Amino acid sequence: MIQYILNSKLTRIAITVLFTLISCAYVLILTRQFYLGFNPDSVEYFDLAFSIANGDGFVDKQGNFVNHWPPFYSLIVAFISLISSSEIQQSGIYLSAICSGLIFLLFNQLQTILELQNNLIRLALNSILFLILLPKTMLSFLSEGLFIVFTLLFVRFLLQWFATESKLQLVFASIVLGLMFITRYAALGFALALGATVIHKWLKNKNYYQLVHNGLLAIIPFALKVAPWLIFSTIKAENATNRVLEFHPVGFDSLVEFGKVVVDWLVPNGYFVMYAAVIGGVASILIFIVLKFRGLHNLGGLIVLSYCIGSYLFLLIISMSFFDAATTFDHRILSPILPLGLLMLGIICRINQVIIPIGTLLLFSVIKNVPPFLKQSLGFYNQGLGYTSVWWRDSETLMNIDELNIPTDTIYLNNYYALRLYKPELIQVVKGLHKLGNNLGSNSSVVVLTTHSDVELDADSIWNRIGRQGELCKFSDGFIIKP
Repeated sequence: MIQYILNSKLTRIAITVLFTLISCAYVLILTRQFYLGFNPDSVEYFDLAFSIANGDGFVDKQGNFVNHWPPFYSLIVAFISLISSSEIQQSGIYLSAICSGLIFLLFNQLQTILELQNNLIRLALNSILFLILLPKTMLSFLSEGLFIVFTLLFVRFLLQWFATESKLQLVFASIVLGLMFITRYAALGFALALGATVIHKWLKNKNYYQLVHNGLLAIIPFALKVAPWLIFSTIKAENATNRVLEFHPVGFDSLVEFGKVVVDWLVPNGYFVMYAAVIGGVASILIFIVLKFRGLHNLGGLIVLSYCIGSYLFLLIISMSFFDAATTFDHRILSPILPLGLLMLGIICRINQVIIPIGTLLLFSVIKNVPPFLKQSLGFYNQGLGYTSVWWRDSETLMNIDELNIPTDTIYLNNYYALRLYKPELIQVVKGLHKLGNNLGSNSSVVVLTTHSDVELDADSIWNRIGRQGELCKFSDGFIIKP
């Protein structure tokens, strides 16, 4: 009976349905009070979705064309808003709930394709993904959730093409890759994986006709998807928000952060000795796999997943070195490879000799991830996250901007995105606090929001700097200086 439960198809279906439904419900329940969490990028996506829904196109609140962030996430949010007659923030919740369910549906389909038969291992993999991904990724107004859905769909088609050489599967993989690109430019990493997989196939038979044929099938659908956006954004590039090319190599600290994030997925809030033990254990397992590689059959899944993870990380290093120096290896940027890494662990568990140590590691990881999951979930439910949290929503400083009737010819501000979200009508007159000189001016004001500020800002010191001009009004989360 136990053996039947561990390997039955009915149990696998139950696991899939359970996690698909619970993940949707999780997002809908936790966002009832405060919506999805917002950070500066969320504000950009929000404004873009708002402009699209209003028929203004791909522009921000200032009317500037935006191509620093691809448009597809905001476009889908705007579409949901229009068909459901809901606000943009509520539409983001609907999309996040849908994506959460699709992630687990596709994640379990991939486990079936990869022939992961042990239902205990599948339950552990689903639990780890649920405990890590949902509170850290799916509760924010960001494109990562949609991107992960496309990532899993891309891997699904690529695996099926690698196994069957069906041309249709390769075309589907290329189409999905195009959707990934207009969701996040990091999709170029998976484009490298697609190319590497095509070349891998060619190296087995050295058929140049097949290489060219498969190459065209991989390139043309992708190009047809991304070309309209690239051409359109090039035409609009005069007032666009562009990325700047500048070389700044990835430092050792960034690589250390990458290691910490990956280890933290398995052993959250652990100690150094525990980290070292996990790293040493994983290294030992990998060495064992190399020595025991013949214990695995159907290695296509391992090859495809390795190409996808390796290519994505390579693209991140290139991007951080030339375009986004401020980007770090954090959970958000690495979240697309989390389910792929878990699938690789599942494949390794097909080796009988390692199923016990890796199964133990997965069980230990589930247990260790429960406390931070509960803490993050309860914290979000009670307080929210980022700019939509209780601190910003009930900000005394923000509420008193209207009540004090401050001059709005120029507002010197330390938190641009907070004002942009809550007082968008004022953003045209906002200047950074660092531009405030020694004279306030008769029609200017200073608004400083100290909630979660990265810099300690003292009201009296700023007031003294401008010769104690105007009236200083202090609040629990900031202060305002008005003439």
